[in-house]
Amino acid sequence: IESIFAEYKDRVYRLAISIVHNDKDAEDIVQLTFMKVLQNLRYFRHQSNISTWIYRISYNESLMYLRKKYRQLRLAGRPASEEKKLFSGMSVNWSKLPDSALLEEERRLRLEYAIKRMPIKYRLPLLLHHIEEMSLRQSAEVLGITLGSLKSRLHRSILMISSALSDYAGDKKETAAKPAVK
Repeated sequence: IESIFAEYKDRVYRLAISIVHNDKDAEDIVQLTFMKVLQNLRYFRHQSNISTWIYRISYNESLMYLRKKYRQLRLAGRPASEEKKLFSGMSVNWSKLPDSALLEEERRLRLEYAIKRMPIKYRLPLLLHHIEEMSLRQSAEVLGITLGSLKSRLHRSILMISSALSDYAGDKKETAAKPAVK
């Protein structure tokens, strides 16, 4: 179990953080995931890779966490749309960055923001396949969807990112095209 934990803890954390957007909660999900792995390892049937099985457990734990949090917010009388937190990491020391590095950092932040704003339904296939480098089949298995559905969601997620970044690029072109007012 120690070798499994050592090999998969970072991947499980990245999956959890992409769903819950909170370091502490993602760490709790990692702990819960590996507790379930330990409790159920004897039931693992080797019909799929162990990584797929672990990702599936982590995915389910993350979704159960979100459901629980949503219920708690509803019971507390808070509005359901508490997704008004902007992602951290926006503080950059602008004075020390050359123009090209500054633009690259801004593009990266826009990309991260676009991915974070994407519905989980589209964000997770992107994360599993392109970031975690899982095969299409493994990604579909983790998410419990067909291969065709996974491909469709991947395509839509890429379109969403492309749209968000083209809006950003369009803003930059408009700004650059406007003459400076003196």
